[in-house]
Amino acid sequence: MKKFKQFINEGKETMRELFYNPPWEPLYNFLKPIFDESYEEAANQWMFMEKAHYLDDGLYFYKNGITRKYLVLDKDGTPYDVLKRKDNPERNWDTWQDDDLGTIIEAKEIPAGQAFKYVYQDIEKFVKFASDEEKSPYLVGYNSEWKCNLYSKLKDMGYKVIGIDDTDSTEDIARKLNDAGIGCNKENVKESVTNIKWKPSTVKGVESFTRITYPHKVTGDMVTGKTKQTWEKRLTTLLGRKVDLSYVKKFYHNFVLDFHFFSDGVEYRIYQQGENPRSSSYVIQKFL
Repeated sequence: MKKFKQFINEGKETMRELFYNPPWEPLYNFLKPIFDESYEEAANQWMFMEKAHYLDDGLYFYKNGITRKYLVLDKDGTPYDVLKRKDNPERNWDTWQDDDLGTIIEAKEIPAGQAFKYVYQDIEKFVKFASDEEKSPYLVGYNSEWKCNLYSKLKDMGYKVIGIDDTDSTEDIARKLNDAGIGCNKENVKESVTNIKWKPSTVKGVESFTRITYPHKVTGDMVTGKTKQTWEKRLTTLLGRKVDLSYVKKFYHNFVLDFHFFSDGVEYRIYQQGENPRSSSYVIQKFL
C-alpha cells in the first residue's frame, strides 16, 4: 500500500498541496477593503475549496460555511463569474487531489457589490436561527460551536441531524449514519488536551518535551485552512503565554504538521507523531 506522501506528483501544483497550505491572500484581498481590521475574523467564516487554471494564474474558489455560497476570486481579490470550465472526464475520485488543477475556459469579472450580495444573502437569518452571538453576522465564525448550535436547533424542530466532517473515513460516515443523527455532542466542542507534563529530553539541544492529544475531529483545521488561528489558540492556552504564529511560513511538511515557534524568547517545536496526517497525537519540544 502506498503511503500518503507517495501520492504526490512532484513538479506540479495539486489540490492536495493547496488544501494543506491554503492560499488565503485572494480572500483577504477581497475582505480587507470591506471589513478593515476585522478582515481575518470575517475570513474565519470561509473555507478554501479549489484553484483552477485561468489565464496567467488561476481563479480561487471559497465557500461560506454559513450561507454555503461560493466566491470565486483572482489573486488580487477581484470576483468572477465562471461561465465555462474543463475538467478531466476520466478523473479518479479516489486520488483526484493529486491530479492537475482544472481549467476555466470562460469567466467574467463581476462587481464586488454583486458578489457580496450573492455570497452573504440571508446570512442574518442563518445566524439569528443558530447563534445567540450579538456580534455582526459577517464576523460569526464557522466552527464546532456554530455547528453544534445549528444541529441543536434543527433537532429541537424534529429533524435528524448527521454531522459529517472533512476528515471522516468511510467507516466514520457509516457509523454516524447508523447512529441515526447524533451529529455532535456539546461536550465535544471544547478541545481537551491530555498528558500535559514536561519530561527531560535526551535529544541533543532539547531541554524537555511533552505529548499532547487533541480529539481527532479537530485535526480538520489543516483542511479548512485555520491552522494558524487554531494553533495560536491551542499553544497560548497550553503554555499560558501569548504565542504568535504569523511568521510561520509552512505548517506542514509532507502533509504532516511540523513547525518551530517562539514564546518569550524560548524556541519550541511541535510535530505530529508518525507519518499519518490524520494523527491527533503531537509532541512539543522545548529547546535549550
